[in-house]
Amino acid sequence: MSLHAKVARKEIEIPSSSQDFRPFAIEAIERVSQIAKSIQLRRGRNNREVSQFCITLSNVLWSIKSSLQRSPQSQDDGQKKIERLLNNLERLCSWPHSLSKSSTGKDTNRWPTLKALQYSSHTNKAIECIQSFASAYDNATAQSRVELLKRFRNIYSKTTKEQVTEAMEAQPSESLSSIEQVKVQQMGFELDDDIKRLYRTLLQYRSCEQEGSQQSIGTHIRLNGYRSLVTDEATAEFGVLFFDHPHIGECHWQDACIQIWHPQPSKAPKVQFSCNSNEQQTVCQPHTSHTPITCASFCKHISGRSQAQLLLSAQNGEFLLRDYRDVSRNWITSQQAVPLANLLDEPKAKFTEKMKAVLALLLARATAQFYDSELIGQGFTKEDIQFLFEERDRIEGVYVNEPMLVLRFKEDGTNKSETQGEIMSTAMIHDMPKILALGLLLLELETRTSMQSYRDDPDLCPPGIININTDYRIAAKLLDPNHPAYILPEMDRQSPFRIVLPICIKPGELARKMRENLSAQKKMNADLSNALRSVIYSEIVLPLEKRVSSYDKPNTVNVLYKSVQRRFAAAPRSIKASRQVLSRPEAQTVAVSGINDEARKRQLSQKWFENYDRLKETLQSEDAETGPRYERIKIAILDTGINSDDHDYYRDFGIIAEYKDYVNNNDSNPDDETGHGSAAASLLVRTCPNASLYLARVLKTNTPTRAEVKNVVDAIDWATKHKVNIITMALGFKEYQPEIAKAVSRARSKQILIFSAASNSQNMESIYFPAKDHYRVFGIFSTNAGNRESRDLNPSPDDRQHSLAIFGEGVEVAEDKPLLSGTSYSTSIAAGLAGMLLDFSRQETDKKDIPDISRLSNMEVMMKMFLEMARDSSDGRYKCIRPWDLLKSGMDMHRAKQREWIRGTIERLLDKI
Repeated sequence: MSLHAKVARKEIEIPSSSQDFRPFAIEAIERVSQIAKSIQLRRGRNNREVSQFCITLSNVLWSIKSSLQRSPQSQDDGQKKIERLLNNLERLCSWPHSLSKSSTGKDTNRWPTLKALQYSSHTNKAIECIQSFASAYDNATAQSRVELLKRFRNIYSKTTKEQVTEAMEAQPSESLSSIEQVKVQQMGFELDDDIKRLYRTLLQYRSCEQEGSQQSIGTHIRLNGYRSLVTDEATAEFGVLFFDHPHIGECHWQDACIQIWHPQPSKAPKVQFSCNSNEQQTVCQPHTSHTPITCASFCKHISGRSQAQLLLSAQNGEFLLRDYRDVSRNWITSQQAVPLANLLDEPKAKFTEKMKAVLALLLARATAQFYDSELIGQGFTKEDIQFLFEERDRIEGVYVNEPMLVLRFKEDGTNKSETQGEIMSTAMIHDMPKILALGLLLLELETRTSMQSYRDDPDLCPPGIININTDYRIAAKLLDPNHPAYILPEMDRQSPFRIVLPICIKPGELARKMRENLSAQKKMNADLSNALRSVIYSEIVLPLEKRVSSYDKPNTVNVLYKSVQRRFAAAPRSIKASRQVLSRPEAQTVAVSGINDEARKRQLSQKWFENYDRLKETLQSEDAETGPRYERIKIAILDTGINSDDHDYYRDFGIIAEYKDYVNNNDSNPDDETGHGSAAASLLVRTCPNASLYLARVLKTNTPTRAEVKNVVDAIDWATKHKVNIITMALGFKEYQPEIAKAVSRARSKQILIFSAASNSQNMESIYFPAKDHYRVFGIFSTNAGNRESRDLNPSPDDRQHSLAIFGEGVEVAEDKPLLSGTSYSTSIAAGLAGMLLDFSRQETDKKDIPDISRLSNMEVMMKMFLEMARDSSDGRYKCIRPWDLLKSGMDMHRAKQREWIRGTIERLLDKI
């Protein structure tokens, strides 16, 4: 039921205590779920915490609803659970206000907020409460969110033992056994919050702060040493080894066990969610008996050489020292870690079939578990997977069932440059870089041949320079039955690599499996991240698990490489201003300059959008500001299409109105082979969230061809027919195209504003067409986040009067995606800004005291608006647009006054035309 649908029926009566609460509970769940989805749409794209909470809440409530619909009608225990559910929903929709006893008591006045949700006019308060609850940053509310979701999950959850017992009694499915299906269902966000807290805490302790040192602390996370915990204090446990900092002499490793504790609540009052119908559960209190470790003293703790394991707790971003205990393994702490890359090239390192299967299993499990975390970047590499020497049965050496992940923070310089980032997002063939990275790693492990060696084979390596697709192209040939180098027949018939390698390396294969699974389970609205990791388990992890379990003593392996000469021994370290991880052999050769460039540009991008959001939140309409004649702005995007997941997401929330495919003539199967069009759509939604989008796929790649001119012409006419207000084309042709010019003229005759990218050719070429037609088209140039023109992208201005430029260099579309650069992205942002202004001009038109600013749809007027926002920020011949300059500066002005100020600015500019 839509939040804005009019409900024309009698008020629902709350059943008495002797009646069945299920029908009311199901309706309440539906309404709260719709509210959560609405908030996720409006706020989630700009706030990851809000998005994650709303998605998780919707999924949990959907599960409860399904359980209610299947459960027997009335048992006392079941009714009590439903009452607890409704009590917690009432608290959520009333947060942070405390509830009276009558609200959750036994009389007919209970759950008044939920009862009122049947009327659309009463939903605003609940939306405000849930939105505030989802976005609050204080520790108490963060803990309340975790606590609430846990309460909801526990209402109808079964223990693992109960699920496995039921699975064993059930009939097996065609592909997976019932027990395996249970394991697949359990693959989810079990450790997501814990991994995030671990990363944030380690980030605080990443550098040595003694004696003015700026040296980083080497950190390795054991990939066979993490687990979930269910205690009153801790939720997870991780095995970590730190490279200590004695500041003189050789360095040693310090073994540590880090437990993740519940966040410590602040002293501010909080609304607690009920564990049962009669009492509230007490909140986790800080443990003052444990000693906090400051960043300045951290080196002393890890350099104590106590020959004991350090037991730490991570809470609220800091470490607490709990205890010392016996070491978990007999590590040879004086020797440096050995990268897997070295071991694959070492003739004396003899990988048996069992060793390969065990190591592959641990890497696949870790990929699934850490998939959405910042720990693995774009995927595992053979340099980032390392091993410590340890002693087992009096044999010192490397054992493959103890791989470790080198933790690299963004300032370590391991992220791609923004030029590489744009290529990564627009030119990479494979749709899942992390899965491809796993596949390439397993390919090298199975064949014992490095990708560098394969590159020397002209029959395998494609011509041209080595780039992000080279290794994929090589691997694809090795798995092609028609290629002479086909490797699968050489593998053991029982080898899991015969199954796993094609799944990882073939583009779209895992996504296809995921869609098939969701379709079979009829869960098309399921969380895609969770669904992806489930299919990683079923298609990649499970075959490896089966292989490992077939061996005698699967948890035991022989030594891979014996430590005889201690060839990897650690060297004395001097304190230098380097941020590199010193356990990486090649780290010392990396230049220090530019190490922080990626992180700095990402922060600047975030700051740019924060400033833009100040204007957007002022221009966006609230409930009473639209008026009866208000219509949403229509924006047409002519580009490379959109990926199916984004299309379905935007369509479900009414953002995408139409999709047209002029490349394959397949309107029912959205596609985007390069990601360019998907990025354009994402930026339009971010900059103009109220717009209705019309997407036309006119290009197959990012470089238009002469044959695609007709696609562009037809798409412009299609958009004109749909009476769009804006057409944005992040594309261009070197030569003048008369047919496109005619289509542009037809669109302009309907007062449609048209935006196009100037090109990224610097001074090598002139401005592309249609951006060159500055009388009919806004040709957009690029700036960096500091509002300086992008010298490495922009062509020189021509004889036009004004060369408009806006942010397009180092654009962050998502936190876990590479930065993007190009006038294409500037074009999308400029079109979104224009859409936001047009939307503002349609608001409050029913009020007599509001001036008419509808002429903003005129190209000359919109040009005046852009120039107003660039009045104090020109850079040479480029007019660099700073959108938030429309706001009244120098004072904390109320939103209504800011809107009045902006209308006055527009009215003043209209008077000059």
